Amino acid sequence: MKIYVDRIETLKAGGQIAALRVEWEDFSAEWLVPLDALPPEVQEGDWLDVRFETDPALRKERRAHIERLQRELNQD
Repeated sequence: MKIYVDRIETLKAGGQIAALRVEWEDFSAEWLVPLDALPPEVQEGDWLDVRFETDPALRKERRAHIERLQRELNQD
């Protein structure tokens, strides 16, 4: 998947974000991410090659947390 770096903004509280645009067929969306999550050489107008990977360990951890919360709620 290709994503376009539309703009880079400096936040009032400090730090910077990148506004990324994804376009697919008739759909487009904006994704705001911390600039330091991107390669250091990224600039406005760059195209990024993006790949998504699952995180089985995090999935297991989050599911366990949700199950604990559900058990706590059901104890009443």
